[in-house]
Amino acid sequence: MSGPLPRVTEVVKNAVEGSWDLPEIQRKFVWSPDKVRDLLDSLLKDYNIGVLLLWNPSKYLEGYGKNAHWIIDGQQRVTSLCVLFDKKPYWLDNKKWEKIREKYDIMINVLSPISDIEVAVANPARKKDPKWVSVRDILPIRKDDELKEYIMLVVKKVAKKLGKSPDYELYTHIDSCIKKVWNIRDKPVLIDRISPEKDLEDVVEIFTRINMKGTKLREADIYVAIAASKMKGWVRKEFYPFIEYLKTRYGFDLFPGIILRTLTGIGVGKTRFRDVNKEFWSNEAKFKHAWENAKATIIGILEKMHQRGILSSRIVPSLNSLIPVFLLYNKFKDKEFSFCKVFYWFILANRSGRYSGSAISVLANDVRIIDESNSFKEAINKLVEGLDIAGKFVADDFRTNYKRDRFGRFILYLILYDKGATDWTTRERIGFESDHPVVGFRPEYHHFIPRSILRSHGISEDLMDDISNIVVVSKETNKRIKSKMPTVYVDELGLSDKDLEKFIIPLDRSLWDISRYEEFLKKRASMLAEEANSYLGKLLSES
Repeated sequence: MSGPLPRVTEVVKNAVEGSWDLPEIQRKFVWSPDKVRDLLDSLLKDYNIGVLLLWNPSKYLEGYGKNAHWIIDGQQRVTSLCVLFDKKPYWLDNKKWEKIREKYDIMINVLSPISDIEVAVANPARKKDPKWVSVRDILPIRKDDELKEYIMLVVKKVAKKLGKSPDYELYTHIDSCIKKVWNIRDKPVLIDRISPEKDLEDVVEIFTRINMKGTKLREADIYVAIAASKMKGWVRKEFYPFIEYLKTRYGFDLFPGIILRTLTGIGVGKTRFRDVNKEFWSNEAKFKHAWENAKATIIGILEKMHQRGILSSRIVPSLNSLIPVFLLYNKFKDKEFSFCKVFYWFILANRSGRYSGSAISVLANDVRIIDESNSFKEAINKLVEGLDIAGKFVADDFRTNYKRDRFGRFILYLILYDKGATDWTTRERIGFESDHPVVGFRPEYHHFIPRSILRSHGISEDLMDDISNIVVVSKETNKRIKSKMPTVYVDELGLSDKDLEKFIIPLDRSLWDISRYEEFLKKRASMLAEEANSYLGKLLSES
């Protein structure tokens, strides 16, 4: 922190004039009226309202002045201060501002104790009661004589309402109350300025460390803002609409970072943003060419994912694992590209957890392999070799708790979908409705032997939720099963051996008995492992 602390009025002035601005990714005002009320209450009680985190992005944006900053952390507080002062911040358009003004009118009770001024959100009754006054009528006042006139006006209205003359005691009380609100204009606000020389990774890390319980900022979020500043209108008119299109058309809700890393990977062969040269963002022709390729590539792969039953992003364990798939397709789609072989790698990459946690450096390495490979075969072989994981499944891979094992749920769904498993009530293939795939489909995972029965027999939580006891059926089917044993509901639902085989269920009904539950799990785990290996084998043979 350096230099004198700005007062509340200076914070609002900077926000209104635009010397403090918001990155494109942070422009949504989400605080409730109650939160804005609480902010004013904190200021009146002299509570700390937190530190505003500012950053000058001039290192990445030419022409940015040394006194101009982005508000990296604190936009909700700064916008709320503007609301209290009835001053439109630079980053909001007139239409949005008018909606906010209408909803966020904060009032004080001028007859409440000076030590604990009552603060509330405006409502019709308060607006008609002269003892309630809006802070937006107080804080914008600049001169003492104007404030005195306003206070006298309020005193007269309150006295009339009380049926008394405006005496000295009433004037003194209301004067003290209104001036206490007016004086928050001069309260200092704590700020912290990140050095403009810091790299984006440092900016994100600083933000993350001071805001662990708040909004999670990603390196890509700041780059969206950088791109928005360099390519005027692109983020708003093309980037975000494309993300929304992928969500509605394909059921894939992809983070902005995934789209951006695909874009830079296609444009310059780099996915770590600090490695992307500035020229990429400023060369409009090169940028537009990469963007059109990125869109076509992403759509092309999501079409192929749909064919494999991946009907939504919720099914995929790690969305970052899609980026190498996109880049392989973009580079080799007109040559020897094989989606089956890529999907084989995709499954193993998710199984190994290759892109879980901090995966930027791992991703950068894999993208480098793709960029430097002269053929699809060379690229995919190197990527598979880099996984350092066995290609075959064993029974123990299906003896995990399905709630904690995202990949276990993923591979279970894949092999059941591949088997053409149909719901036991609707008789539709899982993921389908009226013989059409359901865009955005989210598998419903339920217990073959119901949980309530297992619990009543003292089976542990982990064994109850063992993935070998899990099937993918609708809520409707699960309700019909309720607390019945499979020996009962299988017949009630009219399920054939073929129906059960599609769900890879042991047909030996004696294994369904609660006394043989462990044997059932071992048998089905072995069958699932065999089926998973067959699935992987088919992918390689088809390719």
